[in-house]
Amino acid sequence: MKMKVATYNLRVDTDYDQEWQWHYRSEAVCSLIDYYDWDVLAIQEARPSQFADLAKLAQYASVTAERDGDGLGEGIGLYYQKRLSSY
Repeated sequence: MKMKVATYNLRVDTDYDQEWQWHYRSEAVCSLIDYYDWDVLAIQEARPSQFADLAKLAQYASVTAERDGDGLGEGIGLYYQKRLSSY
């Protein structure tokens, strides 16, 4: 079985980004992930609000970790197709 694996740097959501803030990009990023339908996807530079938006991708289960452990900062995530959990 061939697996499609990708890594994606979301870019941490900051006010400094102005028109590139996450709320402007979230739908496009989620659509991109849906389009490519990767089996496994590693995410970098995600904040809790970004993880919350990615949780809407129903085909994926995830394991995430925030860097500082305070639930506010950026972190990483590993997303995998739920259908793979039967292997």
